Amino acid sequence: MKGDIVLLTKPVTLTEGDRVTLTTDVLMATDGTSKPEKLLYAVSMPPVHGQIEYINYPGVPISSYSQFGCGGPEGQMNRSGQLEFNIEYTDHIPPTLVNNKGIHVVESGMGVISSDVLQLIDLDSPLKNLTYIVTQHPQYGHLYMKETIL
Repeated sequence: MKGDIVLLTKPVTLTEGDRVTLTTDVLMATDGTSKPEKLLYAVSMPPVHGQIEYINYPGVPISSYSQFGCGGPEGQMNRSGQLEFNIEYTDHIPPTLVNNKGIHVVESGMGVISSDVLQLIDLDSPLKNLTYIVTQHPQYGHLYMKETIL
């Protein structure tokens, strides 16, 4: 005899572009019997970004599955729940240095470090978010940014 269905869920955090395996640590249901593999999960609202699929059949979306990938329901008892996915947007490809020509300045002179001399690109990041880090200051003279010595 079946009892009330208890649904346990925990939020899942994954990085953009990655996969996550739904285990009983994050999604589990029980109805009081000793056969949780007989419970069937139905996807009532598919993910907007990505899809739910079997590990053995990557790329093929599914709309239902059992707790252990086998069996079907015995009866029509339903319990609704929600599983939350937190997607962390990250960039797997670091910025690329496309220009690093160096600059030579005559004594007592000044030079401008423009994108013709030093340039980074990153297709996933706005230009204003790209940052240069000075790891070694010039031996003679100073680096300025908008009339302020760095």
